[in-house]
Amino acid sequence: MIYIAVALYCEAKPIIEYYQLKKLYAEHPWQQFAAGDIRLIVTGTGPMQAAIGVASLLSRANRNKRDLLINVGIAGTAAMRLQVGRAVLCHKIVSRDTSHVYYPDVLIRHRFDEGVLETFSRPVTAADRQFVQGELVDMEAAGCLEAAKMFLAPHQTTVVKIVSDALESSVLSPERVSGLIAERMPDIDHFISSYRQAFSIRQDVLDETDEKWIEAVRSELRLSETMAGQLKQMAVQYKIRTGQPLDALRYDAGQAAESKQEGKMRFAQLRQQLLYE
Repeated sequence: MIYIAVALYCEAKPIIEYYQLKKLYAEHPWQQFAAGDIRLIVTGTGPMQAAIGVASLLSRANRNKRDLLINVGIAGTAAMRLQVGRAVLCHKIVSRDTSHVYYPDVLIRHRFDEGVLETFSRPVTAADRQFVQGELVDMEAAGCLEAAKMFLAPHQTTVVKIVSDALESSVLSPERVSGLIAERMPDIDHFISSYRQAFSIRQDVLDETDEKWIEAVRSELRLSETMAGQLKQMAVQYKIRTGQPLDALRYDAGQAAESKQEGKMRFAQLRQQLLYE
């Protein structure tokens, strides 16, 4: 299933229309909509509301390893490089209230910018700019991820924010919010489609030589179980996308990492090749 969490109905509206979702009528305080393998929840604003809504949604679901939770919504920006209307996939999310940091695994090729998001429990304005640590600010993402980590793996959570303002104090109309998200729906749909493909494909596209290469890389880079799983999933995607053998990659085989830090650095470099070549 693809679970989509938004704070407000005006954020949900373009998603509902794009996927032709139908409202679910049940005994719970949150608006929910569904069609096919997509289910959307309107949690309300604030990290606590987001966490409670997402926890309720996922606790009642028949979850599996192919599920994805994606938090979609608008966000203000303190970064000059991010213009209004840009869609940003957030690879690091910081909770302003708890200082907890979340790192969703980015294993899917996408069309978004990437950036750091900071979640506040109150609206943020230009007067707060000096206190903002992230490039983007919102009021929900950290709450969504705090709840989701009880049910899903890091690669099964994603945060996509559409830049709505540069921390101006003026209030955006619901129509403006819906319009900003509607413009980015093709890119959001592309990401969801790519995720579906990546995690529904058969793993036997890897032959014996590929498996030996993966095991050698795992040993040389001293990868954890989680990182080794990420490597295998990215390798499957790479082979399907390119048709090339894994040992054709520009990887310095036979050189064992001298430390875990070096292993992580080399793994990050290899990740770039597997996802983007």
